[in-house]
Amino acid sequence: MPSRQQPVLLGYDGPLTAGAITEGRSYRTVRPGGTDDWLMIQTIEGAGHFGTVDAAAVGAGAGTVVLIPPGTPQDYGTDPAVGRWALRFVHVRVPSAWNPLLRWPEAGAGIRMLVPEGEAAGEIAAHLDAVVRWSRSGWSHGTDLALNALHAALLWAEAINPEHGQVDPRIRAVVDAIERDHRRPWSVAEMAAQARLSPSRFAHLFAAELGTTPAAFVEGRRMDLARQLLTVTQLPVAEVAAEVGFEDPFYFSQRFRRAVGVSPREHRRRHAP
Repeated sequence: MPSRQQPVLLGYDGPLTAGAITEGRSYRTVRPGGTDDWLMIQTIEGAGHFGTVDAAAVGAGAGTVVLIPPGTPQDYGTDPAVGRWALRFVHVRVPSAWNPLLRWPEAGAGIRMLVPEGEAAGEIAAHLDAVVRWSRSGWSHGTDLALNALHAALLWAEAINPEHGQVDPRIRAVVDAIERDHRRPWSVAEMAAQARLSPSRFAHLFAAELGTTPAAFVEGRRMDLARQLLTVTQLPVAEVAAEVGFEDPFYFSQRFRRAVGVSPREHRRRHAP
């Protein structure tokens, strides 16, 4: 495939665009102005390489995940020494609450990189595969499910991020379960049982690992999802409440206003496309 050169800052429609491609030796994409969103690329097979401004190209073998911030010049393609590159890609405009999850180690100028191993490698790959699958499903809630899968992948990445320290695997497992089922009425006792810890020990460990209480974490994730649903769908507020685990729409609206500062309807109005 010939080199594709885009000299301007590119934009993508919607909050998320994802896909999976397999390319040969000649594949290369150059965007001097970068894009106006975050770009995540994971190598499935083969290898890619990413150019940098002040150093040699950074290689990305199987399993490697690369994250490129908005506005960063992009020059990436198939590693010519390997000759084949199968990859997943995600362009996404992330909620500001996700920013702490994007502070990965830099392998080069503007090139943030992680090389997952063990359980985290499998979980990140599975969640990113789900991002691609849901983003292309055509289902009315596909984008929301893709965003949820991406957030789960970022949480697993955070667990192995050497700059932040590794999260206890028992806490990681509970967080992953929460990500899979926001509707479930998660109590501290139920989360503790899943982690095979006493409620008091679990609550202490959770706060030490993630810097917040279990209840606050669950509600925060529900509000993140609610903001997404209100922004990218036309679901009634009552249905949004149910999707994120609130049986009482009025109580949901109270909690949403407390967390976000405006009512669900006002949030939707302000963020209407």
